[in-house]
Amino acid sequence: MRKLTCLLSVILLIVSCKKEEEPTKNNCPGNVYITSADLLNCQYRTGSYWVTIDSASLQIDSTYIHNFAYGFMGDFCTTYEHHQFLTLSSSPLEPTSCIIVAGGFFKDFEGTVGTGVNIYDGYNNSLAQNETRYDSLFVYDQFYYQVLRTEITNDPTAGGKRSFYYVNSDYGFLKQEVYDGSTLISNKILMRKNIVR
Repeated sequence: MRKLTCLLSVILLIVSCKKEEEPTKNNCPGNVYITSADLLNCQYRTGSYWVTIDSASLQIDSTYIHNFAYGFMGDFCTTYEHHQFLTLSSSPLEPTSCIIVAGGFFKDFEGTVGTGVNIYDGYNNSLAQNETRYDSLFVYDQFYYQVLRTEITNDPTAGGKRSFYYVNSDYGFLKQEVYDGSTLISNKILMRKNIVR
């Protein structure tokens, strides 16, 4: 009788126990890290500079990194690892903010993820329709390897004109062509550089 009572008590206990509700799953991805080795290589720091010549106007310009920051940005739900730097040029004298996140290298970044002009998705990523890969490309006086050319049809950083950016992760900006219709109006070519990581 005692065994029967114990058995009935256990059965009643099991039946009366209410299954705990599972907590609602959070749809937030959490931290989004830069995983592409190619984009990780784009950590250009203060002291880096690029000297270009515009073959259309023969104007020489220099751009250098004024400020570098590493960290995470976003909201309570999702944060993005980033490398951000501010460049200053001799022409124009306005600073340009650049950021590298998991989605690529953005020029004219405006403070929130997803803003700016994506000029480089990374050589190892899959190609978008506006990108062309070059195993090597001769620029000014030397070959550069693993170059990605990105076309921006309405580039706000070039007055709404069509631009082609040539970038690789080792040296960054190699060349920028700007077109008004089919006429080449600017062709900035890298002459010298100093890259600090």
